[in-house]
Amino acid sequence: MAGILEGKTALVTGGASGIGRATAVAMSREGARVAVADRTEESAANTVALINKTGGQAIAIGGDVTRESDVQAMVAPVSVVARSARPASAPTNSAASRSTVCWRST
Repeated sequence: MAGILEGKTALVTGGASGIGRATAVAMSREGARVAVADRTEESAANTVALINKTGGQAIAIGGDVTRESDVQAMVAPVSVVARSARPASAPTNSAASRSTVCWRST
């Protein structure tokens, strides 16, 4: 039986530990390809290794969600992957202030 996120792509911020890591692993278990984002690519690597070891597909992305340029850099590789799949709708996990504008719609 396919998972509820089969064929979808997810970007999970704060994915190196805690709720973010649990979210990334759960989304992978449900079939999503997961981009695990955290402040550094190295910090996200352990979560990515865990997902890939258990048969999932994941990549690590580093960046600060409070910086627009970093968010754009996080989204770019996910957008390339997502062109061949429907993005998953899911909350992100970060400590960024709600008043922080990460990017603007055009």
